[in-house]
Amino acid sequence: MMRRILSKHDLRQLQLLEFLVKSSQNWVLLKDISENLKVPIRTIHSDIQELNTYIKPIYIKTSSSGVKMSIPPNYSERYLYKIILEKSREFQIIESVFLHENKSIESLSEKFYISVSTIKRMLKDINQVLKDEGFSIGGRPLSLSGNEQKLISFMSFYFHERYLFQEEFMTTQQKMLIDKLIHSVSQTTGKEIYFPNLKRTSTRLYLTCVRLKNNPTFLTKQGKELPNTIFEDRELCMEFFETFGIHLTNETIQQLFYIFSSQEYALNTKELTTLIQKDNYQQSLYQEINVLLKKISVQLNIPLKQNVGEKLLLDIMNIINVRNMVSHSTFILYDRKEYFLSELSVNYIYVVELIKNHLTTSISLNLTENEWNELIYLLLTHWPELYHKIRFIETPIKIYLLLDTDIEHGHLIKNELETYSRYNIQVENITNYSNQQLQTLSTDSILVTNIPSITDVNCSTLCFGGFLSSRDWQEFNRLIENILVYRKVHKKSTNTTSFSPHL
Repeated sequence: MMRRILSKHDLRQLQLLEFLVKSSQNWVLLKDISENLKVPIRTIHSDIQELNTYIKPIYIKTSSSGVKMSIPPNYSERYLYKIILEKSREFQIIESVFLHENKSIESLSEKFYISVSTIKRMLKDINQVLKDEGFSIGGRPLSLSGNEQKLISFMSFYFHERYLFQEEFMTTQQKMLIDKLIHSVSQTTGKEIYFPNLKRTSTRLYLTCVRLKNNPTFLTKQGKELPNTIFEDRELCMEFFETFGIHLTNETIQQLFYIFSSQEYALNTKELTTLIQKDNYQQSLYQEINVLLKKISVQLNIPLKQNVGEKLLLDIMNIINVRNMVSHSTFILYDRKEYFLSELSVNYIYVVELIKNHLTTSISLNLTENEWNELIYLLLTHWPELYHKIRFIETPIKIYLLLDTDIEHGHLIKNELETYSRYNIQVENITNYSNQQLQTLSTDSILVTNIPSITDVNCSTLCFGGFLSSRDWQEFNRLIENILVYRKVHKKSTNTTSFSPHL
């Protein structure tokens, strides 16, 4: 993992931040943090003081209740990873060498106010990680060398996490020219590129331009020629050369759009058809994925529209094929897909497990955890009907409604809960009230009532006035989340759902 590049100090502080993010709704005792991270309480105190000086406006609160992280509503945990990368001397060195701002150990020493011997030790430690990725820092002058596309991919992921906005590292002119180039290639190839992909693609192009300018002999295996009309725009080609110092030729276009120009990357369904007709392995892989999608569609009884199926086949094939061209990891520190699936699993415990089970039994590939997450993320986000169906596989949380007003009021509150709850719940009106009946309610259910001071029950109780207030909804959601966490923790030892891994 790329976090091995961090110093022990930075890694420890990142782990503390991650622990507090996961516990952000509750106060955490320093003793519990110390035991979990295996760090002395005194060190945690010191780290919190230091972190609070540079993670603003995010803030770590301390009180007699313990420690708690406060994240403003217009921020998220993603900002913390940017700050850690921004602060890391190790990653600053890698970036500086890549951009050719500092070409010697001595110049790095002067820039970062670190001794030459310390820089040498840091470079040795950094290279132990980078060599596993297929490249390293070395030579006189210093440079990054090795597998060029894995290097570009690494730097792309780094820039995406380190800089939230491209304006932080790209001029307006550079961004305008790169966007024009992408638009031209997109139009002529039929490859649709929307904002998130445009941002990642333009960052990669910018970094490839840096690499081509600093290393004129930088070339990788040539792929298919991308149809484009960019050479007809002489003014743009001239501006591109004046801005980046690069002549736009068929060769440089192939380097800039290396992934798109690969023989194993299909820009559209037509190219995918040609690919599987020429290659037995690709045909076999295509059939496996096709069978998988149809199997899920039949077993879950959900439609697989033709346009959705074609897009899924295209995207999954490309993800699997691209893994051999770039780094298997698609992040540096911030694994956004893992965060997505982790948060999803709190509400829908078995969703990720179920889809992964289908994938691993249907696709005969040895993928990393990160690559499985990539495929699961793609299926859930690209196939709306799958997400809608699969989240209701969970056993619904039972909500018992006990009102001493009238039956119409009970129906109204029942409808309110079922309509506006974002969780899978099943609401039942209790019509024959008795203490004995209340005592039989299961511990993983919730009693919602307008009668104060009910205590002789095994389940959680929410008492409200005449109608559910915002405070009531907040408490209702908290109670449900507690039940979901409990289910997740005990899912291996208790049968809390009718889930079957093979459906």
